[in-house]
Amino acid sequence: MDKKLIAAAVSGALAAPIAAQAVDFKTSGHINRMIRYADNGENSDVQFTDNTASRSRVRFVGSSDIGNGMKAGVNLELGFASNRSGQVNIQGADGGDSFEGGDDIRHSALWYSGNWGKVTMGHTSAATDGMSGADLRGTWMADHNTSYGACSSCTVIASRGRKAGGRRDTAGELADYHGTFDGGRLDILRYDTPALGPAKLAVSAGNKGYYDIGGFLNTDVGGGALALAAGYIEASDRSGWDRYAVSGSYRFSQGTALQLVYSAQDFDANGRSTAENWFGSIGHRWGANRASISYGTTDDLFNNGSEAERFGIGWQHDMSKSGISLYAAYHNYQQEAGGRGGDSEDFIIVRVGSRVQFW
Repeated sequence: MDKKLIAAAVSGALAAPIAAQAVDFKTSGHINRMIRYADNGENSDVQFTDNTASRSRVRFVGSSDIGNGMKAGVNLELGFASNRSGQVNIQGADGGDSFEGGDDIRHSALWYSGNWGKVTMGHTSAATDGMSGADLRGTWMADHNTSYGACSSCTVIASRGRKAGGRRDTAGELADYHGTFDGGRLDILRYDTPALGPAKLAVSAGNKGYYDIGGFLNTDVGGGALALAAGYIEASDRSGWDRYAVSGSYRFSQGTALQLVYSAQDFDANGRSTAENWFGSIGHRWGANRASISYGTTDDLFNNGSEAERFGIGWQHDMSKSGISLYAAYHNYQQEAGGRGGDSEDFIIVRVGSRVQFW
């Protein structure tokens, strides 16, 4: 038999099972744009931005059975957020493009799972991502409680920086005062336990001495839905602080939902007080509509004695089968520099927007 024919047959036999075992993947994502009006008492602006609370993105996810009840998979998600709302300055500076200065990688990870749990490696959510975000209100795109400050979809906005004795005595960003101290995404090795009834537990480790542990529970109680989350982050070597949080949300069968969050950040710096955050909200669902009212405080984040308050009203309409959402919100932020003697700074932000998903 012709040697070339034999070689071709062998190559084809080897390639066939490899192709059959290749990971199947799906593509999805969304575009999320909004218009917002911002006023800090001296300056105001109408801005056209991408909503950082759920910025525009594309994702590729896939998995494959590898035998013995185990699977392997991939998760690649990239952000494409032109003029991100979390980076827009009220004095006119745009937020830029998300690929300006480097790739905006949200997730780039692979994983293996089995009846022993799941191991994930790469840039992705740490074990505590979402520990301060247990929320069944359904208005998170409009009235967002996030680690990027009081609301990543409506800040950063420069302070008017009142002067006393020729110096600035207030910070330039709302995020300097408001925070919920959640986990996030970074380069990690993560382990998720098998399901513990309605609960799950995860631990992860990252570069420069980062470690965290998070627990999450979602279940039905008393005819309604309950969500709980809690976690602890050890990041003294990496970031100079430790964080911990507990959050809970309950939605009654008729649609009313409650949310309560407590989180804190301990600083390694001598003389720094522990920054604490409280956040509470009540919301209601009817049909495809959700509405909520929220109030939160953050103390000692900017410096010892700094105080911040935020009040929000949000509305969201989800057309679930089409993947289209509409939302609108009003927020008022107040903060005082405390130890630096700064005057109280008030900000008003109104926004409307829409997210359209594809898959």
